Amino acid sequence: MNYLFIVFSIVFLILRIWLVEIRLKDQLGPKRRYLSRMGILLFPLALSSNFSINVLNFMILLAAPTDTIAFIIYDIPEIYSCLKAKENKLNWGWLVLERVSMHVPVIVMFFYWIFSHHIFVYDFSLIADLILAGGISSGLFLIFDPRNPFTEALDPPDGKRILFAIALSIVIYFILFKYV
Repeated sequence: MNYLFIVFSIVFLILRIWLVEIRLKDQLGPKRRYLSRMGILLFPLALSSNFSINVLNFMILLAAPTDTIAFIIYDIPEIYSCLKAKENKLNWGWLVLERVSMHVPVIVMFFYWIFSHHIFVYDFSLIADLILAGGISSGLFLIFDPRNPFTEALDPPDGKRILFAIALSIVIYFILFKYV
């Protein structure tokens, strides 16, 4: 079973890199460096390790609430417009696949963990992993994402919201670990 995870994660990683960096490079432009597109590249690493690396698991957990909101607010309308648009006739299938493979794996994994009652035992090392995951997420955002509010950004208010969402996710999970 573990070999299937490894094969699937390698195929998924290659597909994501090929979609974002080669096939849809011109259509995505600077959006190729958005945190969701960079962060989903860590999902195959977590999958290939059979979700045994806590830092990667927490990166999925930290991304899940914002990915769910982004899927509803941004992805569903974008998928609908791709299906409806005439100018993207050649790439509409690739655009839809790129959108679906960006947020859906994290959302599915998050809800699987909830409904399977996956319990993380509270101890200091998990809190350190959670804070490290938040630091990695923030670092990826500040280094790669063009919405970084501290540089010449495309949309600075979005950047501040994203940093706030990362911090809020850390606080929420810390409270859940502490009191649940």
